Amino acid sequence: MNHSRKGAEGERLAKKQLEAAGYVVTKSGGSLGAVDLIAIGTLGVRCIQVKVSTDGRQLQKANLEAIRETLYPLPRPQAGGVSYEIWVRYKKTNDRKWYWYRETV
Repeated sequence: MNHSRKGAEGERLAKKQLEAAGYVVTKSGGSLGAVDLIAIGTLGVRCIQVKVSTDGRQLQKANLEAIRETLYPLPRPQAGGVSYEIWVRYKKTNDRKWYWYRETV
């Protein structure tokens, strides 16, 4: 599976989890912006950047800070109710199972 297909699969799985939790989810077209998914629910709005890696630790060390830097300057309403999140779907070395790392920025 190529890189963009892995990313699309990660976004699809994240969207499915959010919808199961009662959110209405919109996927950003082409995922070229700061966030991939926008989830709207009764508790607020979640703006999520989804990444996929077969080595989650490598992604976290090399790219997590850069991802944070793209999310920090986004507007944050004074009334609250909006969160910016990074979700990383990763596979541990020699493990068939996929895991999620989630962080609110």
